[in-house]
Formats: sequence, structure tokens, C-alpha cells
Amino acid sequence: MSQDVQSLAFVLRRKPFREQSLLLDLFTESHGKITCIAKYSKAQADRLRAVFEPLRLLDVRWRGRGEVFTLFDVDEIQRFPLKEAALIQGTYATEILLRGLEIGQALPELFHLYHTLLEALHTQPNVSLLNQFELAFLEQHNQLLNLELDDFSGERLNPQSVYRFHPNHGIVPLHAVTKDKGFTISGQLLCALRQPDSLNTEQRRELRQVLDQMMYYHLNGKTLYARQLL
Repeated sequence: MSQDVQSLAFVLRRKPFREQSLLLDLFTESHGKITCIAKYSKAQADRLRAVFEPLRLLDVRWRGRGEVFTLFDVDEIQRFPLKEAALIQGTYATEILLRGLEIGQALPELFHLYHTLLEALHTQPNVSLLNQFELAFLEQHNQLLNLELDDFSGERLNPQSVYRFHPNHGIVPLHAVTKDKGFTISGQLLCALRQPDSLNTEQRRELRQVLDQMMYYHLNGKTLYARQLL
């Protein structure tokens, strides 16, 4: 990637880098997660420090080779001044991307779902859409909940049964013998997820536990600090 590149992007994290520079982790529409250095003059400092905050949609341009690129132009497109519970949910989704994405993995559908989530949170907290974002993120990383069949026998899911989810095997009956233990998940929840907006309080609580387990596997036990607030 040596030519100039332009893309929509969100800042996942920024750090001071030498004098009058920032080290940025960006989630871009075209190239996924990338790392850039943004240099600025004293006259630009206040404006760019404000622009390079998370929860802002940017139009960025960068160039360079290797693992760290040079950002040379940025325009702010939209900002999402979230508050209270919505801010916690938006921060949690951002931390998932920061800690869970591989460098250079283009995921435009996930990018647009993240954008959609922030737009919804701008109005009010939205647990259902946050859960859908988490499931989409995990699906992009080969952790998919089969909502129709168990992945062991191919039989249709029974809402009265209890299953196990294994990252390497998918949904399997509770009695199935596999090397890794996985964790339990009810057939009722799996069937209810076909219409995720209709989950009741008990199902939503179980889904939170399931998502935490799946995220734990994907992140190899890394801590998501915003989860403690969530």
C-alpha cells in the first residue's frame, strides 16, 4: 500500500507520539484496522486533537508502506456526542474493534453496522442493536451461532433442549462428546435469536452471558474494560 489512499474511518484510539504527532488506530471502511501517524503544526493542534477523538466519522487520506502509515489529510463528517448508558455502549463497541480486529482486515459490512449503531445510540441506548453488532463481529471471526440446525447431527434445533457452543465445533447437543468443553446455551435462546428484537428479559440476560463467553474465546482472555461498566 504505497499509493495515497482515501477512506471513511473512525478513530479507535489515539496516543501522543513524539513532538506534535499522534499515533492513531483507525477502523477504516476500505482497509479495516490500520495504524497511522498524524503530524500537526502548533496552529492545527487544538482542532486536530478534537477531531481525532473516538465516536467521530472522518474522511481520511494516508500514504506509506509497512505497518504504520502517514496520515496527511482529514475531514470530520459526523460526530456522535453520546451520553450515559449510550456512551458506555458506544465505548464498549469501540473497544471490541480495537482489541479484536486484525490489522488490514477489510470488513465494510461491520464498518457500516458500527456506524449504524452509533447513529442509533445518538438517540438512546440500544441493547438489541449492540448485541447484533457483537454477533456480527463474532461471525466475521468464525464464531457463528447456527440458529436452525445443530452442527453435530444436522438436526433442527429444539427450543426445549439445551446445547453447547464450541468455538471449533459450533452448536452441539449437550451430550455430544468433544475435546473442548464450551459452554451451555438454551435452544429457546437460539430459536428466539431468529427475531433478535423480540427477546424477553430472561433471554437477553442469557444472551449477555453467551456473548461474554464467545468474546472471551475470541480475545484469548483479554479484558474488555468497558464491559465492566456495561
